[in-house]
Amino acid sequence: MRGRRWALWAVQSAGAELCVLVGRMGAPKAPSLAATMDVMVACAAFVQAASGLTFGVIRCLQKFVNYT
Repeated sequence: MRGRRWALWAVQSAGAELCVLVGRMGAPKAPSLAATMDVMVACAAFVQAASGLTFGVIRCLQKFVNYT
């Protein structure tokens, strides 16, 4: 369980950093459009990976949560 939470944290952090990088690429001295699109696609991949990892963490936590 601990490894899954660390993986989720790492993937979410990487996605957030890429999101900030995409935002900073809009500056006047920005790199090419292709570089911006590459970073955006990588950001989207990390967001999708975080969504999948969330389901792995939730399944493990359901064993410990008492639904009354």
